[in-house]
Amino acid sequence: MAALVAGAMVLTVLLFFLPRQPRASSATEKAVETGGDLGLIVRTAEKAMKPEQLKAFQALTADSLPAAWLRIGRPDVAAYYSEQLAKKRQSGAEWLLAGKRYYNAVQFTQDQSEVPQLFQCALRCFNKAGELGADSTEVTIYKARCLVEGTNQPMDGIQLLRRVERYDSLNTDLNLTFAFFSVKSGQMEKAVQRFKKVLRSDSTYIEAYLHLADCFVQTGANDSAVVMLQKYATKVPDLMVRAEVNKYIEQLKLKH
Repeated sequence: MAALVAGAMVLTVLLFFLPRQPRASSATEKAVETGGDLGLIVRTAEKAMKPEQLKAFQALTADSLPAAWLRIGRPDVAAYYSEQLAKKRQSGAEWLLAGKRYYNAVQFTQDQSEVPQLFQCALRCFNKAGELGADSTEVTIYKARCLVEGTNQPMDGIQLLRRVERYDSLNTDLNLTFAFFSVKSGQMEKAVQRFKKVLRSDSTYIEAYLHLADCFVQTGANDSAVVMLQKYATKVPDLMVRAEVNKYIEQLKLKH
C-alpha cells in the first residue's frame, strides 16, 4: 500500500506542473467586478525588499519588470506591471497577457484575501483585450474561467463557453476548461469525454493522458489508468519522468 501511495504522489506531482487547472477559489462568494487595484499590494511588496534589491528593480526598464517579479516568485506583482505596459501600448495582445498573468497568479498567492482582486483585475484586462481586437475565442474562454471560479454566478461563465462551443467545438482550451470543471465537480465521466476530445483534436497534448489516468484512478478503474499511463510513457521525452510513470504502472498492476 505504501508503494502505491508513493506512486500516486508521482502522478500528483506530474499533474501539478501541468498548466493550471481551473479551480474554485475560497472567495467565490464575492462577485467579481471589473475594478480591482493591486497598487497597495505592490507598494507593500516593494517596501519588503532589501534596499539594494529595490534599487536594482527601480533601475529596470518597464519591459523588464514583469519578468523580474516573476523570477522572485511574485506573479501578482508581475501581472500588475504587465497591465501598466498594456495601458501604455494599448495593444489587445498586451492586455490579454496581463489578464492571463492575473488569472494564473491566483494559483500561487499565499493571501486568499487577494484572490477577489486578482479575478477583478483579470476580468478588466480581458474586457480591454476584447475591445482592442485580441483573439476573441481566447478572451472569451478566460473570461468564462474567471466568472466560474471567481464569482457566485458560474453559469454566466458556462454560457460563454457554450457560445464558443457552437462555432469551435474542437478548441483545445475550451475542452480542457470543461474537463477541469467536470473534475472539480466530481463528474468524472464527463471529464473523461472532454480529455479524449482534446486528444482527438490535438494528439500532441500528451498531458491529457495523465489527466485521464488521474480520472480513472479516482474512480477505481485502474486498468484504464494503466492504459493511459502507458500511452503517456511512450510519448514523454523525459527519461526520468518515463521511469517514474512506469514504476507507478507496475504498482497499479499489482493492486489489480
